[in-house]
Amino acid sequence: MKDKKQLIVPVLAGLVVVAWIFLFYLPYSQQIGSYNNRLKELEKREADRISPMDITIQQNKVDSLKVKLDNTLKAFYPEDKLLDLGRTMGKVGRDYGLTLVSIVPDHSSLSILFSNQQISELPVTVIYSGRFMRLASFLDKIAHIGVSFKLTELKLERPSFDSRDLQIELNGVILINTRISQSAENKNKA
Repeated sequence: MKDKKQLIVPVLAGLVVVAWIFLFYLPYSQQIGSYNNRLKELEKREADRISPMDITIQQNKVDSLKVKLDNTLKAFYPEDKLLDLGRTMGKVGRDYGLTLVSIVPDHSSLSILFSNQQISELPVTVIYSGRFMRLASFLDKIAHIGVSFKLTELKLERPSFDSRDLQIELNGVILINTRISQSAENKNKA
């Protein structure tokens, strides 16, 4: 009798395993197999619809746009170099025969430097002293001075009747890339 009881437990366990295989595993396994076949079919159809040539062309366009963006962002004045702005504008003026008299940012708009924008506009008034012909060559080359300065107003004034030099007031905005210094800080932390 004991032998029969000992035999019943493994036989029952085997029957439970066989029943589980036939009732649960096989139907779900077949369903999963059909889903996998359908997935492969859809992937193939999608791969046929988009050719590798199209993917390569689009990737090249993306790479080209990234390079253009990087070059454009490099043209904007970096925020972490703002303290050198006076020296930079003085050197630019000297290169064209002008003397920097003053450079004054619009203090009410300095809060833009703490905004979450990548590019900020800092209104500034730059006053040079120099001759008109020097100013003409300076304005001709202002797009290539290394500072993204958008001129909004130009005032010319002669300090006295017998003076050969003009006082030249340039009102405009300097475009500042606030992300350059942030990315530099992140690199330093790494």
